[in-house]
Amino acid sequence: VKPESISEAEARKWYEANQNRFEEQEQVKVAHILAPLAEDAPAEAEKKAREQIAKIQAELKSGKDFAVVADASNGPNAAGPGGELGWIARGKTVKAFEDAAFALEPGQVSGPVRSPFGLHVIKVEAKKPGGLKPFKDALQEARQGLAQEQGADKLHDVLDSLIEDNILGKPLAESAARFDLKAQQSG
Repeated sequence: VKPESISEAEARKWYEANQNRFEEQEQVKVAHILAPLAEDAPAEAEKKAREQIAKIQAELKSGKDFAVVADASNGPNAAGPGGELGWIARGKTVKAFEDAAFALEPGQVSGPVRSPFGLHVIKVEAKKPGGLKPFKDALQEARQGLAQEQGADKLHDVLDSLIEDNILGKPLAESAARFDLKAQQSG
């Protein structure tokens, strides 16, 4: 079954019956700057990390671009270019980081946030609210889902019919012809 053969009305009915498939989690697009610090770090290491974060915050307050400061400050595995971490949903990162990120509005930068990885300065670039994806945005996905279900149903019907014909001893070619299939003999 081709998705384009599914009418908008059929797709809407399927969408309404399968709304759990279209639930989206709240997400934030974040970048960060990390001063690595072990959870059990000695006081001297924590002091050094806090000094590093204070220097980073001063640079940001002076008007330096977050991405430029992130690239200059982050280690090689801390994040992508510009401190990018991409979109995150709740439950996908450590709680302290998540709580701070979701509390910020787009464009806002956090103060130091302590996590098991160290001290972070977090910038939220964008937010997506959670909830049900609107039908207009889910139409193609609903058509594809319904087409897959209808295709699977048709396939099962054909297979059941062919198995029944086989049990009844009908010739394979005759059964296949009913479904515009070609019977091949193995040899």
